[in-house]
Amino acid sequence: MVQSQSMTSCGGVIRDYKGHFIRAFLRKLRSCLILEAELWSLLFGMMMLKDAEMPNVIIESDCLEVVHLVNGGSSPGHTFVDLVDEIYFARNSFMEDVSLIDYSIIS
Repeated sequence: MVQSQSMTSCGGVIRDYKGHFIRAFLRKLRSCLILEAELWSLLFGMMMLKDAEMPNVIIESDCLEVVHLVNGGSSPGHTFVDLVDEIYFARNSFMEDVSLIDYSIIS
C-alpha cells in the first residue's frame, strides 16, 4: 500500500494452497486513511476471486483491525460501516466457503 497526500493505492496477491502465485492486483484509490485502503483491498480481492470463479478460499490479512471489522466487529456508527457491510455481503453471497478471514503477518 502506498499513501501520499493526494494518492492512495491498495493491492493483494492470490496464491494456491501451496503458496504458488496465481494473480495479483493493484488499484488506485482516492486519498483515504490506511484502514479504508485495507478494506478496499479486501473487497477488490474478493471481487477478483469471484471473477476467477474461486469461491473456496481462506483469506488472510496483515491488518488485525480489518479482520475484526469484517468478522462482526463493526458497529452501526463506524466510519466505514458501509464498506464493511459490502465486504460482508460479498462474503456471504457469492463465496461458497470462505473458511475464515484471518490475521497473519505475511512474509
